[in-house]
Amino acid sequence: MSRFRVAMILFAALGVAAWRSLSDSKMRVVTLAVIGSFAARTYLAHRNRLRSENEATGRLAVDSEAVKGEQGGGLK
Repeated sequence: MSRFRVAMILFAALGVAAWRSLSDSKMRVVTLAVIGSFAARTYLAHRNRLRSENEATGRLAVDSEAVKGEQGGGLK
């Protein structure tokens, strides 16, 4: 599993934990906005890294985990 996927899963888990544990609606919204902004920055950095790597190699932008799965996961 890629570091990006782990990060997104952890952001989602943190958001669920914040939603369930915070009772003040204003604090809940602010907390979720902060977590969401970190998740968005992580996504944009990941997408930018994929684009720059793929421009260097001349390939289309694809998730490296999906490519790994296609190469080694087939039946023989």
